[in-house]
Amino acid sequence: MYRMHLMYSFVITFYMRPFILTKTFSASCEAAVSQRDAVDFLHDLPSFINLGPLVESYALEKGGNPCTYKVIDRFKMGLTTTYRATFTTCDDGLDVEVAAGAWTRLRSQYRVRPSQGRELGVEMIEHVTVDVRLLLPPSSSGTNFLQ
Repeated sequence: MYRMHLMYSFVITFYMRPFILTKTFSASCEAAVSQRDAVDFLHDLPSFINLGPLVESYALEKGGNPCTYKVIDRFKMGLTTTYRATFTTCDDGLDVEVAAGAWTRLRSQYRVRPSQGRELGVEMIEHVTVDVRLLLPPSSSGTNFLQ
């Protein structure tokens, strides 16, 4: 009976503290635009959301944060996934937190910096952190926003 109790306790502990796998990605590119124009584009949330190649539709969440959107993505095989994305604008870019299915959370930071040695031009920097719980490894190898 003692062994059974230990085994049962282990199972409970295992499920109470699931694995958390984290992976980060970074990308940057230069653009021949002013810093103000680049930041204004990031702050135009509908245009920013539409950059996603899989986005089928999006809508503001009702009764919640005014910068939280419900987004529906469609995959090639016709499958869809729905997730919630919260956008926070900042002086030099945009922060996005995505609550996806299967306890997956993405935190993205988009920053605009002046390019070195150029009068007109900026460096756009994207930093993404993916947290996945349970046994689902983060499988994204990057995003398309800065391509």
